[in-house]
Amino acid sequence: MVGGVTSTSALAQVRLTKTDKLVRANVEGPSGAWWDVPGMAGVVEFSLLKVGSNEGLQTQLVEANGQNNFMARAVFKNSKAGGRYEIRTRIGACEDNLRKGPVASFRSLPGKARAESVRFVVVTGMNYAKFHGDNRMDRAIHLKHNNTKLPKPYTGLDKHLGYPALASILKLEPDFFVGTGDNVYYDTPKESRAETVPELRQKWHEQFMQPRYRDLFAKVPTYWEINDHDYRIDDGDNSGDHDPSPEVAQKLMYEQLPYAPMGDTTTETYRTQRVSKDLQI
Repeated sequence: MVGGVTSTSALAQVRLTKTDKLVRANVEGPSGAWWDVPGMAGVVEFSLLKVGSNEGLQTQLVEANGQNNFMARAVFKNSKAGGRYEIRTRIGACEDNLRKGPVASFRSLPGKARAESVRFVVVTGMNYAKFHGDNRMDRAIHLKHNNTKLPKPYTGLDKHLGYPALASILKLEPDFFVGTGDNVYYDTPKESRAETVPELRQKWHEQFMQPRYRDLFAKVPTYWEINDHDYRIDDGDNSGDHDPSPEVAQKLMYEQLPYAPMGDTTTETYRTQRVSKDLQI
């Protein structure tokens, strides 16, 4: 995933995993059997190239370990406004044993001096449990109290790929993607909702491992905001004695999404971005 792109910089991140699928663990999760994408310690070599050239502009070697959820994140600076770039990776257990990893591409922003056409998409409310049908308890509770049924899960033959809307977005070839909150749902299913760090991380893992996310984020850079369901609880803020605590919730924001260099928890997450001479978001 590439995120936080400006006219001169970009963040790139890769999570090292033992598999690219959800697998059953030997522990029980909030709603029974625990399915997750287990991480793997190692290193990632990130290389920035200009599209159409094999000449590396910048290369960084970043460690991924359990402390940062096996996430490696690199910061690239000094790119040119409106330039098209590619980030290639090599991954492995150590620097001497690297193999080809995922590749992502992006266009740097035109910047405040350039009036150029920009295409982007804005998305909110990506509920994995409702799409895949993992909220059976919620459906039963809703029916009991409201005498109406929640929408049924998606039943298309392409369900295993993830949300069809992501494929539609990719066809539009936008310059960037903005996730404006409820990017995951910590509280769906409600019984029992995710509260601990492993449970919260699992929500991000199951979401982003879907093939259509991987395809989209390989070609479209991202910006992110957090709302309530992907921060703490429904309609939640920093008040109240609820798990996750505000401290844990904020840790997960900075860890899972490319707001800032890994370990930086001071960069503003609610912010403005000058895209071009005519556009600021």
